[in-house]
Amino acid sequence: MPLDQRQQGQTDHVGAEGEKGPKQCELIKNLWIQHANAVSGLAIDGDRGELYSTSWDKSFKTWKTSSDMACIDSVGSAHSDAVNVVASSGGIVYTGSADGKIKHDSSVNALGLTPDGAGLASCGGGGVILVWERRDDGGDDEEMNFFVACCLKGHKGAVLSLHADAVSGLAIDAVSWDKSFKTWKTSSDMACIDSVGSAHSDAVNVVASSGGIVYTGSADGKIKV
Repeated sequence: MPLDQRQQGQTDHVGAEGEKGPKQCELIKNLWIQHANAVSGLAIDGDRGELYSTSWDKSFKTWKTSSDMACIDSVGSAHSDAVNVVASSGGIVYTGSADGKIKHDSSVNALGLTPDGAGLASCGGGGVILVWERRDDGGDDEEMNFFVACCLKGHKGAVLSLHADAVSGLAIDAVSWDKSFKTWKTSSDMACIDSVGSAHSDAVNVVASSGGIVYTGSADGKIKV
């Protein structure tokens, strides 16, 4: 079966010479396995063999990374507004949305998880980065109780992307609409240890890091190391 079902209909329209005539139009119905709007985020859990996707249609879906890529779970209203980002670690999936949850005063633009899943950070349109910690009561239930451990301020525009690592304490690389790049490092407290005010000539949209090398990509069309 195709991924959409199309139903043909007819409407009257005025032609180039002012004559009316039938016009074909398409009514598209989305199936349960489809996203109804732009796909905004992907995350993979290799151990579980699952791919997670989020969309501006407010939904969250789980797919098996097998040959048939079957959709095994679909949450139609995971948030009350567009879901912008998804991250996964240790069998736990996190989503961030324009509705401000994970809770920000404005949309959540990105999530950063350390490889061991111990550190979680989120950033949003308000120019702040929130660092989260999980309050573990030792129980076996699936309820997760997170609290904001600290709030990082310094960007003058929306923080668009971040990368979290925990090689020696929690380190966060973040980029912003204000063209800047910042690195935050924690030992006993969270301090900004590096700041480039004009990392690019336009908004810095994305950041990635590996082996201590940081890469940034911008609306100016450039990637910098």
